[in-house]
Amino acid sequence: MNPKSLQPSLALDTVYGENLVLVPHPSPSYGRWLPQNPLALEMLTGGMMTIVGSLPLLCAASVSTPDGLTLLEDAGFSIPTRLHRFLGMDDHRRQMEERIGAGQKLALQHVYPEWELSSDHCWVSPKVLSFLNNKAHLADLVPGRQVPMRRLHLACDLAQGLTQQSLPLVIKAVTAESTGGGCDVQICHTITQVKQAEEIFRFCDQVVVEDYLDIRRNLCLNFAIGPVGTVHYLGSSEQMTDSSGTYHGNWLDEHCQAPPSAVAAGHAIARKGFEHGYWGCLGIDIAILENGGIKIFDLNFRLNGSTPLLLLAKQIKQVHNKSVLNFRVFRSRQGYRKMLDSVYRFMAKGSFLPLNSCDPGCSTCPAEPPRVAGILLGDTRLEILELLEMYQESDLEVL
Repeated sequence: MNPKSLQPSLALDTVYGENLVLVPHPSPSYGRWLPQNPLALEMLTGGMMTIVGSLPLLCAASVSTPDGLTLLEDAGFSIPTRLHRFLGMDDHRRQMEERIGAGQKLALQHVYPEWELSSDHCWVSPKVLSFLNNKAHLADLVPGRQVPMRRLHLACDLAQGLTQQSLPLVIKAVTAESTGGGCDVQICHTITQVKQAEEIFRFCDQVVVEDYLDIRRNLCLNFAIGPVGTVHYLGSSEQMTDSSGTYHGNWLDEHCQAPPSAVAAGHAIARKGFEHGYWGCLGIDIAILENGGIKIFDLNFRLNGSTPLLLLAKQIKQVHNKSVLNFRVFRSRQGYRKMLDSVYRFMAKGSFLPLNSCDPGCSTCPAEPPRVAGILLGDTRLEILELLEMYQESDLEVL
């Protein structure tokens, strides 16, 4: 393990500003279109530990145990010094109220309903978050030529209104709630899948029906928007998604550079977001097509899974002399302590850097398998795929 400290190129305290506390956990009332596993949601609260800087963070006890923090320190990261740890959602609510009572505002990453949390206590109005992240509004924010062919459709009439000639297509929830991880997206190749989507989206009045794109590369561009509107481009990585659109991680290598037209479009979207009242982090999902054109198919006005990877990449490559990075999440069936033993072995070999770990024994769901998220290091993608096989044999199951 390298003794040098791995610092982000831009820490979140410089993005969000003063007198805020970062709140990554979603509302228990507005999480229909997010992963439903409670431990996965707790993992969200620790995902940014390596890049928060001095920004206070409200995180789950399970992702901030002494062993978990020591793991990050041993990997070369600075340990956050302003952690507020919660155990369960009642404690989460109590700690939010304490922070508000202390005069801090909450930097939400997911929308909370007004009846649960007054917008007066938020760094950005939840209504702004809802508007900017609602998939129905994508065309209001993205330059027209870069918007996929799309239309609004009644959610209750999908199977009848969409014919075989329309397929394949992509159906997306229209909602004021938070979305993420592909939970609000259905890729349909058959009318049976359309009928399944109609059932899944029965809670929505409308959905977006979007043309299926022949994607050569699926990139996520990251931007940071400061409190006075300064826009920083943080870089791009290649997203890994399966045939259903579910997110599984990111590649970062020489093949992940976004074309200048995509970066320029991202700057324009970031500026529009600021005009609507938003600042913070922004992830833009872009399809690079077979003909070299680009289509922007999703906007995430929040921190993204690839944000730490991009902010830490320069120092990681310098310190570890590796050219290919791969962000992944794993779980283990052998318990938290044995999982850490495996992680330390791979760290000693110079093939893995943990960004976050979760001990279910310190959560409200102790029967869940422990998890760890981190970056695999190699010189080629093939080398990293071989590492993944080795990890699986050691009982680190990739998610």
